Amino acid sequence: MLTRIKIKSLFNVYDYDIDLTNSDKTTVKFLTAPNGFGKTTLLDFINSAMHQSYDKMFLTPFQRFELFYEEAGSETIYKYLVAREDEKSVAKDTDLVQTLSKTLNIKLQRINGDEEMLIEQFSVKQMLNGACTTEGSTDNTQMFFVSRTCFYLTDKRTLMQKKDDIRVEDETLEIDKRFGFRFVSNDELHTILTLDQLSSGEKQMIIQVYELLFRAQSGTLVMIDEPELSLQMMWQMNYLKNLTEIASLRGFQCVVATHSPQIFNSLWSKSVDLFTLSSQE
Repeated sequence: MLTRIKIKSLFNVYDYDIDLTNSDKTTVKFLTAPNGFGKTTLLDFINSAMHQSYDKMFLTPFQRFELFYEEAGSETIYKYLVAREDEKSVAKDTDLVQTLSKTLNIKLQRINGDEEMLIEQFSVKQMLNGACTTEGSTDNTQMFFVSRTCFYLTDKRTLMQKKDDIRVEDETLEIDKRFGFRFVSNDELHTILTLDQLSSGEKQMIIQVYELLFRAQSGTLVMIDEPELSLQMMWQMNYLKNLTEIASLRGFQCVVATHSPQIFNSLWSKSVDLFTLSSQE
């Protein structure tokens, strides 16, 4: 389970130390903040690390990024660390600074109490032309993340959009093992609605429920970016209960980036506010 995230000088500004655990042992945590404080970027970085794909880390300024994993029933902690170094050059007779290369120095460590053991160390270097080279073995790190998968859920409603979107205001959601789930209009004919006829919020809800129940694997880390998009207030207020039940049923951990306190029923103990963390520095 991912229990902690640390980052230094995100956007050359922010330092965060984020605890992802809850006192009630539930596995859903929310990240809140105004725009520009890095909620989505943190999810992008976690996704990059766990898939060993570093484009986002090369694009975004930072100095150091750390992930801490704890195993149930064990005192062992695994730390994944990325330290970035940029090689820069200043043009003669000008103040123009050019970045010649960016290097990510990566370590995977195992921690037992005060004892730290290096499992693997390697570096990934990106040159000015975008070409990347890797120095050192990455085998152990790849194997580490094979058993610690992640599933990143972003806004996919555009996949269901057509030019003439019909908004239906009065309908009922039906769920049955014969047909799964569907929306039925509350008209005299009880018309079964197609996905194209659903409102934006209904599409958002259907996509999220489907992805979480049928695509996110048990034991994985699920990350959701701004799930409140187009959801009416009552649906937002039920979101925490529904998500917690699905996470418990499917057995996954969930980290959610949001602007809406209604998404977690204003239970601030289940959230980490990046604005507050940045003010404490």
